[in-house]
Amino acid sequence: MRPQLTVFSIALLCATVASAAQSAGQPAALDRVLGQLHDIRAARASNPKQGKISSRLLPPATVGPSTGGLVAAPPPRTADGSLHVYLDCSPLGSTELQKLQQAGVRIERIQMARGRVQARVDASALDTLAGFSWVHAIRTVDPAVTRVGAVTTEGDAAGRADVLRAQGLDGTGVVVGVISDGIDSVTAAQATNDLPEVQVPNDLRCQKGAGDEGTALLEIVHDVAPGAKLLFSGPASSLDMIDTVECLVDAGANVIVDDLGFFGEPYFEDGPVAAAVDAAVTAGVSYHSSAGNEAEEHLEEDFFPAAGSNGQVHDFAAGAGDPFNGVVVPGGGTLTCILQWNDPFGGAADDYDLVLLDADLNVVAESIDPQVGAQDPIEAVAVVNQTDTDQLANVLVQRFAGAPRRLELFCLGAAAMEHGTATGSIFGHAALSSVVAVGAMNVHDPGLDGVEAFSSHGPARIDFPRLEIRAKPDLVAFDGVAISNAGGFPACPPFCAFFGTSAAAPHSAGIAALLLDQDPTLTPAEVQAALTRGAVDIGPPGFDDASGFGRIDALASAETSTSSTTTSTTRPTSTTTSTSSTTTTSTTIPAVRCGDVNGDGVVDIGDALLVAQFDVGLRRCGVAPFTHPEVCDVNGDGSCNIGDTLRLAQCDVGLVGCTFTCRPFACPSGKELP
Repeated sequence: MRPQLTVFSIALLCATVASAAQSAGQPAALDRVLGQLHDIRAARASNPKQGKISSRLLPPATVGPSTGGLVAAPPPRTADGSLHVYLDCSPLGSTELQKLQQAGVRIERIQMARGRVQARVDASALDTLAGFSWVHAIRTVDPAVTRVGAVTTEGDAAGRADVLRAQGLDGTGVVVGVISDGIDSVTAAQATNDLPEVQVPNDLRCQKGAGDEGTALLEIVHDVAPGAKLLFSGPASSLDMIDTVECLVDAGANVIVDDLGFFGEPYFEDGPVAAAVDAAVTAGVSYHSSAGNEAEEHLEEDFFPAAGSNGQVHDFAAGAGDPFNGVVVPGGGTLTCILQWNDPFGGAADDYDLVLLDADLNVVAESIDPQVGAQDPIEAVAVVNQTDTDQLANVLVQRFAGAPRRLELFCLGAAAMEHGTATGSIFGHAALSSVVAVGAMNVHDPGLDGVEAFSSHGPARIDFPRLEIRAKPDLVAFDGVAISNAGGFPACPPFCAFFGTSAAAPHSAGIAALLLDQDPTLTPAEVQAALTRGAVDIGPPGFDDASGFGRIDALASAETSTSSTTTSTTRPTSTTTSTSSTTTTSTTIPAVRCGDVNGDGVVDIGDALLVAQFDVGLRRCGVAPFTHPEVCDVNGDGSCNIGDTLRLAQCDVGLVGCTFTCRPFACPSGKELP
């Protein structure tokens, strides 16, 4: 469950952050913090091997008394007490693997393409492993994080899937693979007829996992598409996730849904998990993923040097003078903060550090891993609140060396965050254009027109290998829904309903199964197009960064799918649509619609205005609502300008037809960002 934002935690944030901000304005306070970091680095410098070992794996460097009950969180361990790590190696072959085993490494998984080994190791072996010249980094595993927020799902009727089933569609013949934490109590759900048979493929790459969020996801898929065959796998890490996706594809899944985030995967590029998911889509799988629950735990902004820090420390107030981002840690809770910046993975030459301090600005946990040209641009810290009351932590970002970069910070487990931005909080494989990223809305919202405050927002910024601004999420579906509570998930009371984008995504996957039951020839792009075309617009007119194309609607998506021919596009928008009048006549608009630069399904004066605004510099290329620049050049002259505006305007008033043949148009250099 997401931490509940209580009145007390808000008051604590306001009161103690005000106090911290006041002291932070004094140069002495910041100097004292930087002095603590200097002492920590000096201690680490005595053992050069520790430069390869993630700060989270090293003993905490206590430089002063901590107040408020915050302590550094221990690193992740396996059931036998071993450290659970990734070893990044180059080269990596049979010789290196043998040497790792001789050093006591218990290998679990190997990703040869990246030179990464997932393993269990003893803390006493870290220095030995770091001494191998071909071991470049030792870090904690990147764990799977579920997107749960704090009977038959009510989302079934709200999304009109029940109407499709009344027409004889139930997902028969479709195989849906579900990826989540585990299915410990699947037999309990089967005993109450909330689930049929669920198969974990007999393949070492698939696993049963641990927990019962997977059971809950399976129940929702089954409620929506009771005829579909169900598969499951529960990966514990990002390397497990890659194997899981490949396993489910090989097992015959037509649809896959997951509710997992991997916060060690790149934010500014597509990482290995995204590559595996994209390969699944290429293989013909309709892929659905939770957009995330991190809208209130996220910050993305450019580095801004704080006054009095000699350009080293980030000012979270962009010039107003606040080098400390106050975060409330719930009683008994764990706060995990992850920082990335827009350097390429494996090629970070700008060195940033991440520090968590208590309310009195004492260092509690720090991540000061070096980035000197061949490392990853990531730092992560975690603290535990050992008291039963909310406590304040302060986040500090230090630029130790290098250039100012774009920063992206997640603080998972925060009850409140002083400086944050919902925008851009979708990342990883959910940010792929080929994936249906699903946000959350409460099924009991009276107007079914609001998005959950925690539901992650787009757009997703990708810097490598080239700059992209991806419009996300695709749509929103329902949370706050009833499940059987098998295995006590979620804990009832107090949470007798299933909240979060974890609950929303399986509604989308279930409806995708109904669409494939209706037409098994649909490609993943066509399923995605039907879902977004059928979505009910609930936010600002057109696509928006909170709800995407709107609220999922199974019936409208099915009608869209059957009344027009869809083709693959570079965005999650349908290439065709049909509009019904009072008669039974339908109008088919050709796909990708040469001229439909805002992606709303019609070519009209709205597109003409956007092209005119772009031509005079009032719109940036590829940024909503000018999201389809590639179909801008309707007159085929190689440019996107007033000539195209005139043609689109003539189409709108009926002077010319609206079927154009576009010449592909690419964003000019320097016009991609606002």
